[in-house]
Amino acid sequence: MTQPMLSTLAGLLMLAPLAAVAETAEERAARCAAQADLVSEAVVLRSDGADKTRAVERIKAGDNAAAERYPSTVSVLVGWVYTLPDDQLTADAASAFEKSCVAFEQ
Repeated sequence: MTQPMLSTLAGLLMLAPLAAVAETAEERAARCAAQADLVSEAVVLRSDGADKTRAVERIKAGDNAAAERYPSTVSVLVGWVYTLPDDQLTADAASAFEKSCVAFEQ
């Protein structure tokens, strides 16, 4: 993962809900995994040619439990995915997000 991507990712992680301050390691891991699912879905939608607005709409309208649990993060995470270079639109984007998310401490 490139340095600019990591810097952007660190900024996104700061947008985590304030309630996250009190979450346990297990709760954080679950939240990060759920949000990584959103990243993965956004990568697929972008790769399939959906524009950013349509990707947000499809994720929010879909059956992704993370979108229901963390609705305010959908547009932020989709926006981040749409800043990635094409060569980073792989499963690695979601796994890198999850790894960084779990390691992030406020």
